[in-house]
Amino acid sequence: MKNLYLPYYLLVLSKIFNPGVLDGAHELHRRVAWRDDLQSTQYLSLGANDGSYSVSDGYPDFAPVGALYDASGTLGTGTLVASQWVITAAHVLKDNKTAPEPVPANWSFILGVDYDSTSATTYEVEAIYIHPAWEANLPSSPPSDEFYEGDELGVDIALVKLKTPVTGVSPAPLNRSHSETVGELVYFAGFGNSGNGATGATNTESTLRYAGVNTLDRVVANVALTNQPAVYPNLLGGLLGIDFDSPLNSSNALGATEEEVGLLGPGTSSPEPLDMEGTTASGDSGCAAFLKIDGVWTVIGVNSYGITNSTYGDVAVFTRTANFKDWLDTLVPISTQFPVPFSGATEIGSNWYSLGWLGYFYKTNSSWVYHYELGWVYVTGTDASSIWLYNESLGWLWTSSTLYPYLYRSTGSSWLWYSKGNSPTALYDYSQGGWFIFSG
Repeated sequence: MKNLYLPYYLLVLSKIFNPGVLDGAHELHRRVAWRDDLQSTQYLSLGANDGSYSVSDGYPDFAPVGALYDASGTLGTGTLVASQWVITAAHVLKDNKTAPEPVPANWSFILGVDYDSTSATTYEVEAIYIHPAWEANLPSSPPSDEFYEGDELGVDIALVKLKTPVTGVSPAPLNRSHSETVGELVYFAGFGNSGNGATGATNTESTLRYAGVNTLDRVVANVALTNQPAVYPNLLGGLLGIDFDSPLNSSNALGATEEEVGLLGPGTSSPEPLDMEGTTASGDSGCAAFLKIDGVWTVIGVNSYGITNSTYGDVAVFTRTANFKDWLDTLVPISTQFPVPFSGATEIGSNWYSLGWLGYFYKTNSSWVYHYELGWVYVTGTDASSIWLYNESLGWLWTSSTLYPYLYRSTGSSWLWYSKGNSPTALYDYSQGGWFIFSG
């Protein structure tokens, strides 16, 4: 029940439902907070995918995570999920019943590790789509004592359509139906205040993207709505929850003996923090939670609210994307999600494509494709002039549209070449001076 935690709920309203005004003081942004026994630069490197945190099987690609900025100064976080589509929290755009409707022309989406850098790229917004369930369950002008508003009900979700497609960044795939499992790892990144679990989020000056990881402690996929939107009469809200554990193992807010938070329900949680344990903070509102599904880092939720100023014991709550499959499918069809380096391919039917230099491949709703001869590969890169492919058997491979079918293999630092169109697929390893059969 909300009144059980009203003392900190008023703080939640001031920090979350008013995501911040970007003035000279950079007030109230919500960003990742980290363990106080670690260096903040580690979380910055993770958010930038630098060094050992580069995009791989172990870490998601945070390049599609950008800043949503309004001309009046409001700052939130959004994630590119198709070439012209960004997912975020609805409250970033409209946080109460008396707030005016968001004007697309006033908003921008900015991609880059530092959204205030000259190297960042700004995209104009064409349209804004706030889910009808959020509109139906908006709070009154905050602070409010109303029970079970849109954030607690798990309907805090919106989409932003950009005027022009984003190039050079691979969109993040969306979870539309997969059931998450408590105990799995979730990663997140965002812009706003930064700080550590001992002091809270106090640094208001940085404009950099930080990232962290946590354990998924709660999955609630069946929240009954207070006010049902007419267009989705059978919709249920969805919630995901994580807590911020301290190195002293003393802040297990979602442990079995702790008071329940909102509508997250009962459950249990380990008190031991992960190596890069973190939580969201003011300004991260709308940032994505990434979970590995079938080997692919996938967006499973958008950050809605938290219960403290990002100190140990904070609980960050995400709206679950899978509850909104019908709405997402209507606005962001799976077919719009496409690996950037393979742009220009021709569809030949049933999600199979043909690309002159590459050949035939099958497209999924993520950066994984099934190549007719190389099998399943994860695709990343800014364009066809520099492409990284990951295959479970071969590891990381580098190529380009002009070099292909020559492939540089990261493991062993060797060049490979394969004879296109032959079955089984045979590759020549120049470092070994011989052929080997590849089974995909």
